[in-house]
Order: sequence, then C-alpha cells, then structure tokens
Amino acid sequence: MRLGIVGQTTRDLVDGGRPRPGGAPLYAARALVLLGHPAAIATTTAAEDRALVEPLAGLGLPTTWHASEATATYRLEHDGDARTVEIVSPGAPFVAADADGWIADALGDAAVVHCGALSRLDFPSATLAALRAQGRRVSLDGQGLVRPGRAGPCSTEGTSLASSATWTC
Repeated sequence: MRLGIVGQTTRDLVDGGRPRPGGAPLYAARALVLLGHPAAIATTTAAEDRALVEPLAGLGLPTTWHASEATATYRLEHDGDARTVEIVSPGAPFVAADADGWIADALGDAAVVHCGALSRLDFPSATLAALRAQGRRVSLDGQGLVRPGRAGPCSTEGTSLASSATWTC
C-alpha cells in the first residue's frame, strides 16, 4: 500500500546558518526510503524557493511540487539543550481545490495520506474532507494542531506537553 505525504517544505534558519530545507515531506520521505516503503510526496514552497525541494526530490520517491504564495519559514536557535523556535512565515494553507486537483494527481492510488501540518492553518477542515471524499484514510501531524498559523516565537503554556500544555506563537 502506497502512502501519500502532503505538506510544506520549509525554509529553516538554524543557529544563524544558511537556510536549509525542512518540513514533514522531507523527514517523512527520508524515513520511508530507509524503510523501503512506497510513497508519493506533494509539497509546496514559493516559486523563488523551489530549490529547497531538490534534496527531497533527490531521495527517489515520486515528488510533486506546486508553487504557493509563501514559503513556511522557521528560525531555530540552540543554546546547549535549550531550543527556541520562531515562525517567521507560516506559509500558505492547502485548500480543498488543491486536494481535488494537483494533490489528488500527485498521490495517485495512495490509500493513506499523512498531512504534515506545521500549524492549524495548513489543512482547513474542507481540505481534509476533500481528501477523505477521495476514499483515503487521513492522518494529521500533531504539531500542526497546537501551533497557530501566525508569525512569532513559539512556547508552551500549561504544566506539561502530556497534559494541558498548548503552544503559542
């Protein structure tokens, strides 16, 4: 059974270094290649950032890129074991017309699709419904459920991630 992965390829700014690609499509594809599992990837960046998709496409899985209005951009800084994350740009959401159009074409016969959400903005309910209406099982990345889709620093609120904590950005 082929798995479909849908998500934004991100521009990650790590510890002041050069921008590098990130996002669920890249990391999921790396794992699936190691496992030898068939998959199809559907991803976006702004047109000027298409080169960020090259490492993903180079993994050998069928990869479809589509231009979006903006590239999701994250700044990550490390100080020993401490890590801070800032959403510089949340990117652009996947809309139902995407799901019924270019994403459906990219996924082909994939029976299960993993939506690699970076924030709540990425996959509106109409988009998820469109994917389900195609007869696919849908999984949604948990981090996307807890990050609001706006620029700003991310932090946890609450007592722990396992209980009532939420992320704010």
